[in-house]
Amino acid sequence: MAKRPIIRINYADWLEEYRKNEPTIGNDADIVELLTDSTYSTAEVGRMTIVAREQGHAADDILPLNKTMLAANARDRIAVKMQARRVTVEMPNGKEYTVREFVGISKSKADDEEEERAGAALDMEAITELQTEKTYVPFDTGAALSRAAHYLNNIVPGHIFERLKLIAAHSGDVLQASEQLKATIDEMVGRLV
Repeated sequence: MAKRPIIRINYADWLEEYRKNEPTIGNDADIVELLTDSTYSTAEVGRMTIVAREQGHAADDILPLNKTMLAANARDRIAVKMQARRVTVEMPNGKEYTVREFVGISKSKADDEEEERAGAALDMEAITELQTEKTYVPFDTGAALSRAAHYLNNIVPGHIFERLKLIAAHSGDVLQASEQLKATIDEMVGRLV
């Protein structure tokens, strides 16, 4: 069997950072501890984790393979470029607003479920493969309208509930936060109709 080529990177500068900081990185718990009990940024911990893996101080599977990480990063960078594209649109009330030209990637519910399973298993190679055959949805299509409604009705409430739980956990005023959110939403809707 032919040997597969391996992507190699020069991480001498990261190795110097690793040696200077002398972190203990052997598993996910060590990563969480570094991020919560130190002044290291996520990028610093990421670099030190790569070095720990490459030096044999951490398990090979603590992070995805270099090829997979590079592909995922490239995918994310391209997605950011697509998300940055904007067009000016006239609303029904005559006001003009700038909106995203593309609202996301076209995929089916089965794609979402398969991607969710791969994500739960932290299978970055499978996630990257699943996300390669998709096309971007232009803002002025029925699919974009459907995605927007789905996002507002199914995704946003989960984000809101997580923040409300955080407020409640700190004995904050959940009702006041809810009222402020409703007022903000009403104000935004008022600008569009």
